[in-house]
Amino acid sequence: MTPVGEILWRNRQQLAGDSPTLLLNPPSDALAAQLQAESLALEAVCLSHRVYQALAAQGVAAGFGITPAGADRWRQVILFQPREKALLEMMLDLCAALLREDGVLWVVGENRAGIKSAKSRIEARFGACAKLDSARHCTLFSAKPAAANNAGRRFSLDEYVAEWPLETAHGALAVHSLPGVFAHGRLDRGTRLLIDALGGEGAGQKVTGRVLDFACGAGVIGLALAASAGAMDLTMLDDSVLALESARRTLQANGVEADLVASDGYSELLASDPVPAYDWIISNPPFHRGIHQELEVTRNFLEQSRELLAPGGRLCLVANVHLPYQRWLSELFAEVQVIAADREYNTWLACGPRR
Repeated sequence: MTPVGEILWRNRQQLAGDSPTLLLNPPSDALAAQLQAESLALEAVCLSHRVYQALAAQGVAAGFGITPAGADRWRQVILFQPREKALLEMMLDLCAALLREDGVLWVVGENRAGIKSAKSRIEARFGACAKLDSARHCTLFSAKPAAANNAGRRFSLDEYVAEWPLETAHGALAVHSLPGVFAHGRLDRGTRLLIDALGGEGAGQKVTGRVLDFACGAGVIGLALAASAGAMDLTMLDDSVLALESARRTLQANGVEADLVASDGYSELLASDPVPAYDWIISNPPFHRGIHQELEVTRNFLEQSRELLAPGGRLCLVANVHLPYQRWLSELFAEVQVIAADREYNTWLACGPRR
């Protein structure tokens, strides 16, 4: 069990067993299944497809989304603190809209993810905030809705969308992003380098055919390439429901069509029959899960990309220069070249998978 799971487990007797409990943004550990085994009625809303699949496999009543399916207000809500401050603000607003007037909110998180500083944000929406427990480098807070804050409150994602322009060689495009999505509200330097290398004026590569934007985030890479290449068969994939909803809004705002796939890495694609084959796989791949750096996530991505490339297909990615991707790519592909670079980032192009 994760540290946040352990601190909740040891405080479980404080939950009202006769009231259904909503878990927002839970981890993929055994906590939810063990609470269910103790006859606690609960529902889990997972922002991560990986977590959703893990909990569903344990028999937990879980959904992949941002809000619960029903419109009922809840007596008990447990929020697992996201590390992004803007996302925490949004999720606290959601909790305020979901809780009954006599409801109780628990917020739990790791100290190094900033849970201690969350106290002031909780108090801004709920008034008094009490520390229930502190252990395993985690903290657990509780709060109750203030009547003035709770009355008539509604929650709408539209209030949290950041719209910003993406300047390309083919004109300005509109990007829509939600809190919690990578580079929310801005174009990060690495993605700019990749876009210019593939879709800018004088770019040496022409992206056509069947294209996969892996870890698509708000859809920036796929959108820019679709604008530069015109007709392409575009798929956007991400593990995050916030990213996929952002990408959906970005595509809609620009009149671009693409298939959106929720998947932990390539798991959903590799389980397809037949397994799809792409002419291009393009990505600014993640190497963190939450606050933890996990380079094996990218290593798996590179290895499995070989199974999804069509004959003659190409893999293009951008990453920080200090990461070991040059060596990994050279082990996995016959041809590897750096097509763009600056002091912080390299953009690699690889083809000829080694089997």
